[in-house]
Amino acid sequence: MIPSCSFSADQMEAVTHGKGPALCLAGPGSGKTMVLTGRIRYLVDMLSVDPSRILVVTFTKDAASSIKRRYQQTAVGSSMPFFGTFHSIFYTILRQIPEMRSYQVISGQMAISLLHGIMKEHQIKGYKEENLPEFLRAISCYRNGSVRNESPFVEGVRTELFFFVMEEYQKAKEREGLLDFDDMLFRAREILTTDLSLLEKWQKRFEYILVDEAQDMNAVQYETICLLSRPQNNLFLVGDDDQAIYGFRGSSPEFLLNFSKDFPEADILFLHKNYRCGNRIVSASLQLISNNKKRMEKDIVGVGATEGVIRVLESRDATEEAHNCFHLIQRLVAEGVKKEEIAVLYRNHSQACLLHELLSNTEKEKEQKDPLDSFATEDLVSYLRVCLDAADRKDFLRTISHPNRGFLRFGLEEEQVYLEEWLTAQKKGLQGEKAKTFVRDLRTISMLSPWAAINYVRKGMGYDDYLQNEAQKRGLPKDLYLKQADALLVMAKEYRNIAAFLHEVDRLFMQRAEMKKAPSHGKEQGVAFHTFHGCKGLEFDTVIILGACEGITPSKKVNDAAGLEEERRLFYVAMTRSKRQLILSVIGHQSNEVLYPSRFVKEAFG
Repeated sequence: MIPSCSFSADQMEAVTHGKGPALCLAGPGSGKTMVLTGRIRYLVDMLSVDPSRILVVTFTKDAASSIKRRYQQTAVGSSMPFFGTFHSIFYTILRQIPEMRSYQVISGQMAISLLHGIMKEHQIKGYKEENLPEFLRAISCYRNGSVRNESPFVEGVRTELFFFVMEEYQKAKEREGLLDFDDMLFRAREILTTDLSLLEKWQKRFEYILVDEAQDMNAVQYETICLLSRPQNNLFLVGDDDQAIYGFRGSSPEFLLNFSKDFPEADILFLHKNYRCGNRIVSASLQLISNNKKRMEKDIVGVGATEGVIRVLESRDATEEAHNCFHLIQRLVAEGVKKEEIAVLYRNHSQACLLHELLSNTEKEKEQKDPLDSFATEDLVSYLRVCLDAADRKDFLRTISHPNRGFLRFGLEEEQVYLEEWLTAQKKGLQGEKAKTFVRDLRTISMLSPWAAINYVRKGMGYDDYLQNEAQKRGLPKDLYLKQADALLVMAKEYRNIAAFLHEVDRLFMQRAEMKKAPSHGKEQGVAFHTFHGCKGLEFDTVIILGACEGITPSKKVNDAAGLEEERRLFYVAMTRSKRQLILSVIGHQSNEVLYPSRFVKEAFG
């Protein structure tokens, strides 16, 4: 039974939607996850739908787990709906095809390694290894149809070279029996549209399909999910066209805007109430997003207990901005706001670098924290395990990915991985000689003291360069991760051999794991730092938006109406993370250039 008192009238209408297609437009803080879980309960309890015939599609594993967990808290019986991401569902479909079972799915890091090998094989000059993720994103954008203009696909790379590398990348995957994440989507759609018996099988398996964050779908995902829902068309999309911010991945609000054209019989439902943001924040953000032309009109109202506060913080430049925000955060904490309830949001990582450093320097506990509590430490420990042939698959993946060494996952099929077996497997690919050098380095460090071995990995195998590049990419102080690695060096000095050192490290790792299971006793976490893209789905008492200026947001790279509307949606997402206080920080100068407040600030205030 669904308790109606738990839902507003808008939510109840969505939860109790019967058969047929429906689009539920759920704005920020409208309770969409509660609606999704409530709808699953309604289908099972009130319409007697077999749970195993319900498909719930999300974009992240965390979202799938969250909805599944909420459903399990109230579910009765052992049968469960199928909860999964688009990729996991499409992969399940592909595994039903005998000829596809031998294909290996590669991660983004492994795809970058493959690109690296292609660049080396064809002696392509003038590219930087740290730019390969951008190259891979450009390939994905092109394949997903999200290229808006005729400008170079990758900055500084000729168009003909881009197409050559993309073609070689596709050939290499096919030759080696590999699939990247885009391949899973395209292959699944291709197979379902050509093998009608397989399509019918999957259409019969799921009677109802529910999609979370539907505005993030690209064309392939949308077309395939519509295909699976036929002929019954019991397709329930939950999303918000105003929060479609992944155009670089091919997503577009167009799919939601055209839903009633694709399904003329569809119900369009609205969740009008924002339970998160203060009323002023709701009003200002709605005023902002109303400037977009390609959107569905919505009458969103705030129903929170607070009116909310919005203020503009003016600074001369980025340096003064960082110090002003630093003092503001100190004052907020003194007034009783918890650090983890404060978020600093920004368009680009580099904007937050100085503020992050100022806050880090005042956190004394960070200097005294557990030296094992960092990814750099875990990486270095993995190198030591691998050199002694005491590594599992996860350890080995760390050593070949941090930094990216251009190796594929040959020889990593088993949980336990041994150096010689891995080397033999690597000889099948393009990187056999490079693999020999890598193994030779690992054999060398196995004979050193722990301190010398860690130094060898850092200085002789390029790990310090990797740490500095990672810090810069994330907009953090260049030496932040180096200091974390230094902490492990200090600890290693006390041990003569690697085996003894690893024994102690493993003991401390186990001890730390036990401590993490224990109650935290209210220990603060710290101020959150996120890009506009990275803050989606989160909420905080106080939000500080850095660099709310023309040329930063919207980005100076935007050169068309569609791009400007996506930038406005990004700013809308950032604004609506705030429950009580929203601070828009504006700077006057950057690199000897005069800056002006963003048009988005002006639009929000009318």
